[in-house]
Amino acid sequence: MLDMTLTTLPAVFDDMPEAEAATLLEARDLIYAEAARLGVGPLEETLKWGQPSVVPPKKSGTTIRLGLLGGKAALFVHCQTTIIDQARELFGGVAEFSGNRALVLGGDPRATTHVICAALTYHQKR
Repeated sequence: MLDMTLTTLPAVFDDMPEAEAATLLEARDLIYAEAARLGVGPLEETLKWGQPSVVPPKKSGTTIRLGLLGGKAALFVHCQTTIIDQARELFGGVAEFSGNRALVLGGDPRATTHVICAALTYHQKR
């Protein structure tokens, strides 16, 4: 896998609408803050499906992709995890989800933190 640091990723954010790019960069900062709080690391940044992605150690968690869904900023996780289904159970009335793969950002910030933490530690809980 090709390692893409943030210094090589800005072009992806530059191609997005400014507000959505800012929201995704804030989510990226939250991913790093939660990883530090949880003791998860090191994180790797790469592009997956053309989206900036943060990859925790394999024994820890699953990839979090940052992208657009219908023009809205969203976090994507592997569709075969239970992360989005669990978040929907907890935050279904205050957050927007897409199938079993994405959380649209801008709803309840607790949903965002929940999805990030669940993804960073997904394999630790199994």
